Amino acid sequence: MGKKRLERMKKKAVDRFRFVCEHIKLLTVLALLGIVLAGVCLRLNTVFLQGSLYAEYGRFFPRNDDSWWHFHWMKQVEQYGHRLNPDPETWAPEGRVVGLPPLFHYLIPYLGKLLAWIPLFDIAFYFPLLAGIAGITICFLLCRELYGTAGGLVGAFLYSTAVDLSGTTWVGNIRPSGLGEMLFVLGPAEPEEPLNDVLVLLADHRVLRQVMQG
Repeated sequence: MGKKRLERMKKKAVDRFRFVCEHIKLLTVLALLGIVLAGVCLRLNTVFLQGSLYAEYGRFFPRNDDSWWHFHWMKQVEQYGHRLNPDPETWAPEGRVVGLPPLFHYLIPYLGKLLAWIPLFDIAFYFPLLAGIAGITICFLLCRELYGTAGGLVGAFLYSTAVDLSGTTWVGNIRPSGLGEMLFVLGPAEPEEPLNDVLVLLADHRVLRQVMQG
């Protein structure tokens, strides 16, 4: 009796292994979708935390002071077509020199032109979520190339759920660091393509500098 039971267990194990092998691509896609969903829920933390503020004011708010600054420059691009440098609206009367890379401040307003029915603030507020999803996917592809499918899923899971890694792409964090980190992983993925480093510098030069400094 015990021998027959052991044979049945072996047969079931073989069948499960065969099923996994035959459907490995589907299972990988499902696992990656689950990882992305977990990352989306984490990055929507700001929405959950600001429920009472939304009920009172009818809107959400950026997560920090820097986000207000960056959105301020986006509004200038929307109004004037470019950033004002020096910025006459801050540090009066001499104005503030804007030394930050321009890509992020121009990308959101131009997305706003394409999505004219959506307020610019909403695009800027939720853009980190899109950057986070793209970052999770790119991280999976890069780690899969280096360590196989299992390594790709582990890398994507860590980038998706680790607070220290995901914080820059939480909604409401209107800062270029999330975009810079998303673009930076293209460097190791395509090391022969210098355009990737240029994109990182245009998004947020501090990301590349921090990595190079170790």
